[in-house]
This record gives sequence, C-alpha cells and structure tokens, in this order.
Amino acid sequence: MLVEMLGGIWISDKKILNNTGFIQDKNISGIVNCIKDLDFINKNNEYNTYIQQNIKKYEIIRFSDYLYDITEFIHKRIINGENIIIICKSGIEFSPYIILSYIIRYGLVNPDIAVKMIRTKILEAFKEGFKFSDAISRFQKKIS
Repeated sequence: MLVEMLGGIWISDKKILNNTGFIQDKNISGIVNCIKDLDFINKNNEYNTYIQQNIKKYEIIRFSDYLYDITEFIHKRIINGENIIIICKSGIEFSPYIILSYIIRYGLVNPDIAVKMIRTKILEAFKEGFKFSDAISRFQKKIS
C-alpha cells in the first residue's frame, strides 16, 4: 500500500522501508515510523482489568501528545518543501490518525469531514470505527 494523502505527505505499510528507490525518487526526507513511535499502544493485555483501564488512559494521553508533536513536525517539514512518509504495519492502523490530526490542526477541518477526505484515498481507513476517538478529542482540546 502506498498513497499520497496530501501534497508531499505519503502513507505506506512497513514494506516501503525496503524500497529505497521510491524514497529517493520522491525526495522523501522525513520518515514517521509509527511502528516504532507508537509501540506502547495495546500493551496491556497481560494485566487485570483495573490496571488495563489505567494503562489505556495513559495510552490516550501519550497518543494525543504524540499527535500534537508529530503534526507540528510534519507541518514544519512541508513548509520547508520536504516530503514525508508515514509508515505503520498495515498502512491503515495508525497512519490515518496522523493524517486526520494534521488535517484537523492545519486544514481547520472538523473530524467528520476529515475522515471522509481520508476515506476517498484509503477505503479501509477507520473501517473498524474510530478506535482512538478519545485521543483525537484530547488532541483537539490541546490545539484549540
């Protein structure tokens, strides 16, 4: 999977890391690796329910903070004329949430419209619902 979501912002699965030709051809200078950056999400299965709930709250806070920082990183790169690729395991697990956050923050678009925009390019995006809606809500509060 490989999709240019916005001018200079690409989304792909982890296979793209083996395709240095594409990265060079598209002059991509920034790689956002969600596999590494967001490895803390969904690591609570071995704990009891109470601890799982606390870990989930922590994940929401940490993910929303990440969205704030990564959208700023992407925006600075785009303003400087650089191209970015956002990578996650399947290409639809976390990358659409980063694009969603970017569109909300810098495109000033509400989340419902932003989701529809993303789904014009990636039909599978948000197909399982809005798993990280709490993190997006917290992110929106932070940027307003």
